[in-house]
Amino acid sequence: MRPLIWIAGDVTAGAQRTRTLVANYLLDAPAESARELYDHVPELVSWFHRGRQLPLDGPGPVIAATTFLPDTEVLRRYHAATAKIIYQVRDPRDSILGACAEEHVPLDRLGEFAKETIADRSAESWRSTWSWHLKEWTSPQPYFCGVDVCIVRFEDVRSEPAATLEQIIDFVGIDGGADRARVRRAVENSTAEKCAALSRQERSRGIWAFRDVPPERPDDVVPPASLAHIGDDVEAAYLQLLRDDTVFHNTVRRFGYAS
Repeated sequence: MRPLIWIAGDVTAGAQRTRTLVANYLLDAPAESARELYDHVPELVSWFHRGRQLPLDGPGPVIAATTFLPDTEVLRRYHAATAKIIYQVRDPRDSILGACAEEHVPLDRLGEFAKETIADRSAESWRSTWSWHLKEWTSPQPYFCGVDVCIVRFEDVRSEPAATLEQIIDFVGIDGGADRARVRRAVENSTAEKCAALSRQERSRGIWAFRDVPPERPDDVVPPASLAHIGDDVEAAYLQLLRDDTVFHNTVRRFGYAS
């Protein structure tokens, strides 16, 4: 059985850029279509839509992308094959903005909605979803046994794509480690404009058109250092949450997002 490597992250994590970088590294040539490129790093749902399961027979590792939690039924068949996990995390402030985009909140209600989102303490809140998804994938017992986990930040993928891709390829262990010239070509073929065009092409077909996913947010958008651009009271509410919720604060601080 071929070892399976996941590129995982919640729906706001921007992991499409990482998936594209890795796929371009494996292809090592400009892609003519989304299918040509993403056959190298399939997304689980689009692969199922084509009536296929991940190909676990053959040489070399399989790298696939998903936003599902690891205990989701469709992932259970792959637990035993999973060897490594690349998990992408993104500033939780961006998750708040993603929640606003998902609800198509008008600009004149953006601040009010953001504060309501921050105040939500339910089990289905953005805060719980962000923290739970991160915990389930980066502390993957009992789903996967003895797997290695590499955590990458969206902000580093954006600002230092070559260094981050080298880190990922070295972690995966393809051909003994990253080839810097090949990394450079992959970065050149994975610009934000090319990623957006390929993503639109992939999402325009079949089941993607019916999935309940947030509206697409460009991967080159600079993550906010604060929510003050929505309103000082919104940023104050977020900082109060960090003071009130120790577990959330410690998780956020671990990845450099607590400032």
